[in-house]
Amino acid sequence: MDAVVDGVSLERALSAPQPSVHLLPCAINTDGPCKVDQYFNTTFQANADSDKLTDFTASFRGRPLRGEDITLPHGFTAIILREDKKPLTDKQSRHFNVQHSFKTFRYWNLDKPTSGDDTIRKALDWLTLSVAVHSPVNSEDTDS
Repeated sequence: MDAVVDGVSLERALSAPQPSVHLLPCAINTDGPCKVDQYFNTTFQANADSDKLTDFTASFRGRPLRGEDITLPHGFTAIILREDKKPLTDKQSRHFNVQHSFKTFRYWNLDKPTSGDDTIRKALDWLTLSVAVHSPVNSEDTDS
């Protein structure tokens, strides 16, 4: 099965203002737009007891959250895809439209501060590592 991303929607998303994106530590059983501003309290406060300027607190359904803003590594852009029509069989190509693109998002932990040991931080470290591993090696680098 092939996946096809619409180039026109990609260009439009890359040039549009970036949305506010949150990665929450829970599963939300829906597949579509939602009224985040209505249901997720956006009165974030920087924590006074943290040495990080990007450490935030909030609550979701009465549970405390601790969050941090993350910028994707240089050269990477995340996209949010939408599939308007699902294929009838597994052999048909899937067609996606790009809804949004972003380079920064806020991720949240439940009841604990964010850290370098969080899964999302480790996954983003692999992006940087993969660029280094797959970059061409100059002869000057191997002479020493």
